[in-house]
Amino acid sequence: MAVTTSVASHFANLLHYLESRLSQLEDFNRRWDELGSDDKDDLIPEWPIVEDRIADLQELVQRHGVPGDHRKRCDQLMERISRDRPILESLRERP
Repeated sequence: MAVTTSVASHFANLLHYLESRLSQLEDFNRRWDELGSDDKDDLIPEWPIVEDRIADLQELVQRHGVPGDHRKRCDQLMERISRDRPILESLRERP
């Protein structure tokens, strides 16, 4: 299935955004005790936006497939999402 340039561009943008947010999540987890309450309070309410972008990416994959040059990054990202979701759950439970 051929992927248009606009779909490939949107795909790349979603990958970049999600990779960045997951890196931020890992950083928050490492530094949680050092973070101020404002930073802590911002992470959890903003996470549904990240989940929406994950759903957008999954929909693009279903409708258009994965552009060949993004296959490895997409696979790595999906593994990372599965691996890191428990981090979010643990942060939600921390004071």
